Parts: sequence; structure tokens; C-alpha cells
Amino acid sequence: VNNLSQETAAMAEELNASTEEISSVIQNVAGSMNNASANSDEVMSGMKETVTALEQIAAAAESQAATAEKLNSLIQLFKI
Repeated sequence: VNNLSQETAAMAEELNASTEEISSVIQNVAGSMNNASANSDEVMSGMKETVTALEQIAAAAESQAATAEKLNSLIQLFKI
């Protein structure tokens, strides 16, 4: 009976150590997930800034095209 009690105690200690190890791994995974989420937010923010910049570039290009058309019309007035 004494041996059985000692074996049970040893198994309980091993189980406790395994549980602590699993808990540690889960905490690491949770931390990694939080970091990944923060990184995803940063990437999304960067993408939004890029889209805004591209929209501004497109608007500027359209404005320049309109100005070029007006200049061409004015040049046509001076042609003989």
C-alpha cells in the first residue's frame, strides 16, 4: 500500500509538472497571437495609408491631364 501511495504521489507530481508546462505553452501561444494581431493592425494601417496616397496620386494625375488638355487648347489658338 505504501508503494502504491508513493507511486500515486509521483504520478501526481509528474501530472502537475506537465500541466504547468502545458499552461506555459498556452501562455506563449496567446502572447504570440496578441503580437500577430498587433502586427496585422499595423499592416492594415499601412495599407490604408498606401491606398490614401494612391488616391491622391490619381487625383493629381487627373488634374494634370485636365491642365494639359487646357494648355493644348490654348496652343491651338496660336497656331497659324
